[in-house]
Amino acid sequence: MRQTLQSQAQSQNLLLENQSLLSERRNTLSQILLSLAAQRRRICLDLTRIYPIEPIDGALTFTIRGITLPAAGKWGDVSEEQVATALGWCAHLCWLLALYLGVPLRYPVQPVGGRSLVRDPVSIMMGSRTYTPP
Repeated sequence: MRQTLQSQAQSQNLLLENQSLLSERRNTLSQILLSLAAQRRRICLDLTRIYPIEPIDGALTFTIRGITLPAAGKWGDVSEEQVATALGWCAHLCWLLALYLGVPLRYPVQPVGGRSLVRDPVSIMMGSRTYTPP
C-alpha cells in the first residue's frame, strides 16, 4: 500500500511538472503563431507592391503591373504577348501566395513567365491536362 501511495505521489508530481511545461509550450506556440501571422502579412504586403492588381473603370477587367488582363473570353483588344505576360504574373503570384500561406493548390502552378503552366491532374474524362497562356 505504501509503494502504491508513493507511486501515486510521484505521478502527481510528474503531472504537475508536465502541466507547467505544457503551459509554457502553449505560450511559446501562441507567440510563434503571432509572429508567423505578422510575417505572412508583411509578405502579402510586399507581393501587393510587386504585383499590383487594379480594376479598370469598374468593369470586370483588371491590370496587373499596368498590363491589361481581360475578362474571360474577351481577348480581342489585348495582344497575345500582353495576355501571356499578365497571366504569367498571375500564375507567379498565386504560386507565391500558396507557398507563403501554406495553402496547397488543387491545380499545381508552374510559374515560367509568359509560358507558365497550370496542371489539371484530376480530370477524369481527359486524363491529366495542362493549361498555358495563348
